[in-house]
Amino acid sequence: MDRFSFRWTLTFLCCVYSSACNPVRMATNAVGLTEKGIEAGQKVHLRVPPEQAVRILDEVAAQNGWSIVSVGDQYDMQGQRGKYFRMETSRFIGGRKEMSGVFFAEPEGSYVVVGKNDAGLPEEIVEPFLAAVNTYVDGTKEASTEP
Repeated sequence: MDRFSFRWTLTFLCCVYSSACNPVRMATNAVGLTEKGIEAGQKVHLRVPPEQAVRILDEVAAQNGWSIVSVGDQYDMQGQRGKYFRMETSRFIGGRKEMSGVFFAEPEGSYVVVGKNDAGLPEEIVEPFLAAVNTYVDGTKEASTEP
């Protein structure tokens, strides 16, 4: 009987522990205490065409220690899909870093994927970039992160 009560107590404690920690984690994520606003891999939808997005990115990148090295058209089997960009930075600490991405055209404007390692829009310039896009479209909140 002693063995049974030990197993039951252990099972009960495991259930209490797992159910007690999960709501706390979910609540902090909802409030934003453990997560940043925009994460790597997330699409950022913009109310500007890809060409204008590249011009805005060029200005914002220069202000944040990045430079656009190359820009070109992105094609697939259906034709042109958007504008490709490649950026790099050279920092004393951390060394040279390169990232590349695409502003994909969509009916409402364009979108870009936020990157972390070497592909996408660098996470560190997403906020200033969105602020510049919002300023460009007359200060209204036209940029969104909804899928």
